[in-house]
Amino acid sequence: MLQSNQHAAALKLLAPHEDARAGNVEFDYLLGVAALETGDASRATVLLERALIVNPNHAGARLDLARAYFALGDRERARNEFNAALAQDPPVNARAAINAYLARIDGGSGGGAGGAQGTQMSGYLEVAAGRDTNVNNATSSGQIFVPVFGFSVQLAPTSQRTPDNFLSLGAGGEISHAVNQNTSLFLGGDARLRYNQHADTYSYNQFDIRGGVQHALSAATLLRASLAHQQYYLDNNHYRDASGLNLEWRHAPSEQGQISVFGSGTRLRYKDAAQTANDTDLGLLGAGYTHTLNAATRMLVNASAVAGYERDVGQRIDGDRKLVGVRVGAQAGWGARVDFYATAGYQPSRYQSFNVVFNQQRNDNQTDVALGAVWRFKDQWQLRPQITYTRNASNIDIYTYTRYEASITLRRDFK
Repeated sequence: MLQSNQHAAALKLLAPHEDARAGNVEFDYLLGVAALETGDASRATVLLERALIVNPNHAGARLDLARAYFALGDRERARNEFNAALAQDPPVNARAAINAYLARIDGGSGGGAGGAQGTQMSGYLEVAAGRDTNVNNATSSGQIFVPVFGFSVQLAPTSQRTPDNFLSLGAGGEISHAVNQNTSLFLGGDARLRYNQHADTYSYNQFDIRGGVQHALSAATLLRASLAHQQYYLDNNHYRDASGLNLEWRHAPSEQGQISVFGSGTRLRYKDAAQTANDTDLGLLGAGYTHTLNAATRMLVNASAVAGYERDVGQRIDGDRKLVGVRVGAQAGWGARVDFYATAGYQPSRYQSFNVVFNQQRNDNQTDVALGAVWRFKDQWQLRPQITYTRNASNIDIYTYTRYEASITLRRDFK
């Protein structure tokens, strides 16, 4: 029946026997495929995962489980399962189909059990709560020596490190439309509102919109171009805008690896009259690589590097800025529903003008580390605890700060 596309009939035949035959690999596999092909991808994941618990090497169950996650819009789990299917050395036709799915996942296109073209929509809602030891990214020193004055200056409380509890609300969505088999258009947006318990001055709202085009040159190579705009409100006041162009090329040279090369140009303009001296234009170029060590356990590592130049257009006292950055990360799965991750980054910045107030040319070195986990406790629901550490070391003391943030986020996806 399945081979002749009589999926509903197969489901009707098999379903009454589930209680008696649950745990039989071939029964669970066939019932899972029938559920998937009749549009019940959620039930299919349960059945196909049950088959894989008994036989982790069942190639058909692995591939169809990936398709089920793709249909649900769970891109990360779909990617992991497709990579696991590739690691089992499938036939040429299956390999091509898997790579096509992976290209669509990495390109951000929507799901669908059959990979059909058309218009796809996705969205999410999330709420987070946590503790931030430095909501204003300020120094912990109470006074700073200022060479131009020849004495130390006492800093106002608003210029010193401020710890606080916070609540964050977020929402977003994206719509994509397949123009043809290889090209699609997309439009999306996000909103994030963060409220501090006591330090209201540093509560903020952020709104982003993006749109662009992506084109698959092959099953393994993707081009993506987009325009983006962001409005940032601090303490309910319009603080700054950022607009930019982003370009990216992605290529999967093997089942385990993916290379990306990217570039961006961003125009940053402050609406607060006291901050317009910080207006800049920033250009970045970078490259990254992701390698899957073990697809079955979702174990992977990644690394990226970036170089950029920030042009001062507002007469900032420190002038233009040259920067480079490196970032590494790792992920590992535990069971079917939990992933652990860690990232670390380092970014030195060298400013190009002599700061006459502090009598030297500013040099900053920023380090950040994040540790967290994602628990997908229910289809399209996830809980994410995370802790981050940021340290900006500068030869000008007022720019030196340390920040810790611990949070837990509840998210609901819609596909």
